Parts: sequence; structure tokens; C-alpha cells
Amino acid sequence: MRLILKRADDIKEMFDLIAQDRDKIDQEIGFGLSWLRERGGQESHIAVERDDMDPREAAKWEQQHQWLSDVVSAFEKVIRPRVENLPPPVQRG
Repeated sequence: MRLILKRADDIKEMFDLIAQDRDKIDQEIGFGLSWLRERGGQESHIAVERDDMDPREAAKWEQQHQWLSDVVSAFEKVIRPRVENLPPPVQRG
């Protein structure tokens, strides 16, 4: 699961505003996140990854889907309100 912040002129500043609560977010969400500010130059990522799941193992699909559901729910509960509270885009022109 990965939240990708990109495209806005001030996206690094937006990432920094969210990341200033990094420890609190990790605690609230219940697992450690990867905070990647400089991913690709024009984007930043907040992510959680697992490398111990193989989608070809149909017998483990229920467990895998439950993990995905839990992660999506956690992002929704903990990170979404912070994104919604970011300042509006700066009007340039």
C-alpha cells in the first residue's frame, strides 16, 4: 500500500507537513511506514510493504486480502484526515 504525493508545485512541503507527525502516525496506524520524500524527484511516498506474500498461493488469499483491507482501513482512518487538512493549493498566475 502506498500513498503517492506528486504533481503539485509544493508537494514536498505537503509531504513535510504530514511527515512532521511521522512518529504519531506510525503509532496510530499500528505499524511502521516507509517515508520516502525524494522518490523520483517529483513525488514522495508513504508506504507499507510486505515481501512475504505470494498471490499465486490461493490458500493464503483470505489472509492476504485481510491484510490489504486492514492497511487500507488504517490509511483511511489515520492519514486521510491529515491530507484533508493540508492547506489549499497556492494560486499562481
